[in-house]
Amino acid sequence: MWKVDPPTLDASTVVATCARAIGDLTVATALVSSVDVVQQRTAAFVAAVAGETIHTERGSEYQIPGLTHKQISTVYSKHFVDQASAGRAMYDTIRLSTPWCLACGHQRVNTLDHYLPKSRFPALALTPVNLTPMCQACNQAKSTRIATCAEEVFVHPYYEDYESAIWLLARVVRTPEPHLSFACAASPWSAAQRARIENHITRFKLDRMYRTEAARLIAQSQRMLTRVHVTGGRRAVREVCLERESDLREYRLNDWGAATWAALSHSDWFCDGGFRAFAA
Repeated sequence: MWKVDPPTLDASTVVATCARAIGDLTVATALVSSVDVVQQRTAAFVAAVAGETIHTERGSEYQIPGLTHKQISTVYSKHFVDQASAGRAMYDTIRLSTPWCLACGHQRVNTLDHYLPKSRFPALALTPVNLTPMCQACNQAKSTRIATCAEEVFVHPYYEDYESAIWLLARVVRTPEPHLSFACAASPWSAAQRARIENHITRFKLDRMYRTEAARLIAQSQRMLTRVHVTGGRRAVREVCLERESDLREYRLNDWGAATWAALSHSDWFCDGGFRAFAA
């Protein structure tokens, strides 16, 4: 969901590096012979993402002649992911291109996710622009699901920019116990864009993740907020919340912390001492 530049690493380089390390001559030869297919399918993939038609792509068009899905998966895990493999340096180049998961924006990156799953789109198994840095939790949550309509398509962090406006909204909920709830902001998003954002929030369980972190943040800030409230009342607390929001918006427009402080600043109840009702 957070925009970053696509890897400059070319798919043909990855394929050639992995192929040279394969002991099975039949598999190695088939992989080397697949370079043209991989490049063609990579171009088709990028065009489909840009044209917002990725949900219409079919796995049957992304097969590699002479190689099974299992063989491709083995090449990926043994010759690209394995710590001692020939391709591991390239794997790490992509993985370390950003420290924070591109799905949740909160947890540290520790793996790469196939935007389109290698089990169904093997020609993209070693394609860098099909590999996005994620945390393990988000990788597992995304799984190998394929979108069946435009509204279900995952936002591609290399080619789609959803950071031009605020899409993450938080609000203070007072019952049954005080907490923050996170959802999609109402505007300026179209119905289709909103559906994709809501799908992203739901699929990666961002409401639950951010709710927990917001509760921890408020607990950590209670003493500070109490001091501010004693000396300056509701108005001073609101000013602190707005200042914290502003600082975090500069870091990342849709940071969960920024959304949290924004929601707190809008709550008269919270700013007038309601923060004491949150579990410390």
